[in-house]
Amino acid sequence: MKIDWNRKYTTIAVYAFLVLTAVAAAVITLLNLSGITKTLGKFIEVINPVLWGFAIAYILNRPTKFFKRKVFRFLETPKKPRKKLINCLSIASVYILFIAFIFALLAILVPQISYSISVFAENLPEYLSSLDTWLQQIAHDLHADELIEGGVSLSNLFDKAFTYLEAILPVIANAGIDIATKIVSYASNAVLAIVISIYTLLSKDLLISQAKKVVYALFNEKYADNTIALTRESNEIFSAYISNVLLEALIIGILHFIVLTICRVPYTPLISVIIGITDIIPYIGPVVGAAISMLLLFVVSPAYAFTLLIVTICIQQLEAHIIAPKILGESTGLTKFWVVFAILLGGGLFGLPGTILGIPLFAVLYTILRQFIYSRLKKRNLSIRSEDYSSEVDD
Repeated sequence: MKIDWNRKYTTIAVYAFLVLTAVAAAVITLLNLSGITKTLGKFIEVINPVLWGFAIAYILNRPTKFFKRKVFRFLETPKKPRKKLINCLSIASVYILFIAFIFALLAILVPQISYSISVFAENLPEYLSSLDTWLQQIAHDLHADELIEGGVSLSNLFDKAFTYLEAILPVIANAGIDIATKIVSYASNAVLAIVISIYTLLSKDLLISQAKKVVYALFNEKYADNTIALTRESNEIFSAYISNVLLEALIIGILHFIVLTICRVPYTPLISVIIGITDIIPYIGPVVGAAISMLLLFVVSPAYAFTLLIVTICIQQLEAHIIAPKILGESTGLTKFWVVFAILLGGGLFGLPGTILGIPLFAVLYTILRQFIYSRLKKRNLSIRSEDYSSEVDD
C-alpha cells in the first residue's frame, strides 16, 4: 500500500511529536527530581578532583603564558621552535614558584600563628576573667540577672553549655569521625587535582583544538565562529577577574598586617590571613573576615576589637575608591546593582563557589544579552545608547 505523505501534515505531526516528547521529559524530570539531583550530586562528587584540577590549571594559565612569552622565549629560533620544551619549562617554573610561595607563606605564618595561639591559651584565664566581669557589669546595668537562671556569668553559661554537649556527645563523636574521613579524602583529592592540573596545562592546546573541532562539526560556520568568539571573550572576563581579585585580596591582607602591626594589635598574622582570604568573596567577605577577627580580639580586649573595626573601615574605603577601581576597573562591565544581584543569585544557587564566580558568570550572560539587544536595535535603526531612552518624569 502506497502512503501519500502530505508535507503540511507531516510537519504538524513531527512538531506534535517533539512537543509531546518535551512534555513527557519535563514530567518525568519533575517526578524524579530528587533522584536526579542525588545522581547529579554523586556525579559531581566523583569528578570533583577533575573540576578542581581544571580550576587550578585555569588560574595558573596566565603565569604560564608570561613565562612562555617573556622568560623562555629566547630558546625559540626560526629553525627550532622548541614549543614543547618552552611549554614544559614554563609549567615547571610556575608550579615551583607556586609551591615555593606556599611554603614561604607557611614558614612565615605558622611560627607566628602558633606563638599567637600559645600566648592566647596562656592568657585565656585572664581574658575569661575580664570578660566575666564585663558581662556581669552589663547584666547588672541592664537588670538582666533575673532573665537567666543562676545569673549572668561565664561559669553558669559554661555549665549550661557542657550539659547540652553531654547530651549530644555521640553526635559530636560521629561528626568527628566524618570530619577526619573527609580530611583524608580532601587531601587525596588535592594531590589528584594538582596532577590533573599539570596534565591539563600540558595538553591545553590539544584540548582547545579538539573543542573547536567539535563546535565546527556540530554547527554551521557562522554560529561556530560566534560561539568561539564568545568563548574567548568569556575567558578574558573570567581570567582577568580571578587574577585581579587574588591580587586585590593579597594587597588587603598586606595592608592589614602593616597597619595592625603599627597599632600593636595582637594576633596580627592570623587576622591578616583571615581577612585576606575572606576578601576574595566580594562585598560579603570583608564583613565576615572582620567579624571573625573582631570576635577573636574581643575576648582579649574590646579596645583591640574596636581598633580592628576602625582599621578595616579605613582600608575598605581605600579599597573601594582607589584599589578596586585601579585593579578591577570596569573589567566585568557590570554596575554595582548587577554585582550585588550576581553575588546573591550565585550564592543562593551554588553556595560559596557561586558567590565568588557569580560576578564573572553573570558578566558573560550580560554580555550575551547586550550583544543580542544591540543587534536587534541596529536592525531597526535605533540607538543603542541607554541615555537616548531616558525621560524626565515630573513630580
